[in-house]
This record gives sequence, C-alpha cells and structure tokens, in this order.
Amino acid sequence: MRTSAATFADASAYAARYGAEAEQVNTMEKRKRTEGETLDDFSIARISSFLKSYGEMVKGEQFVMQEVRAQARERIRWAGGFGLLALAMVIAPVPWRRWRKRFTR
Repeated sequence: MRTSAATFADASAYAARYGAEAEQVNTMEKRKRTEGETLDDFSIARISSFLKSYGEMVKGEQFVMQEVRAQARERIRWAGGFGLLALAMVIAPVPWRRWRKRFTR
C-alpha cells in the first residue's frame, strides 16, 4: 500500500512537472511571436515536438495514476466484501445455524 501511494504521488508530481514544462514552452513561443520575432520551420517543428512529447508524458503519468487507483479500489472491494459476508453470516436468520449443526454432528 505504501508503494502504491508513493507511486501515485510520484506520478502526480511528474505529471505536474511535465505540464509546467509544456506551459513554459507555450509561453516562450507566445512571447517570441508577440515580440515580432519570426520563427523558422525548424523552430516550429521543434516546439511542436516538445509539446507533443510533454503531452504524451503527462498522459503516461495519468495512466499510471489511474491504474494505481484502480488497484487500490479492487483491494478495498475485496476487504469490504469479506467484511460484509461475515456481517451477513452473523445477522442472517437462524436456518443457516441449524444447517451448520446438521453437518458438524
């Protein structure tokens, strides 16, 4: 469980970092365009490549977070299911108790 929490926190931090870096690239491009600086095709392709890479990295980290969250929910469902089953056996009507006595003789 601690490793899942650490993995989730790590993925969240990396996703935030990649998002911030993509925003920096966008801001740099906007600043250059508003200052009247012309960007050649190589610079535009490079900026586009960086943005695409950062977008894919963010999606990867979000996928990791989603999978860790799904695994944690599954663990909770199993534990909750066993707990509810035990509670149902205690609360259930008396016939199951008679059935148990029939087979333990």
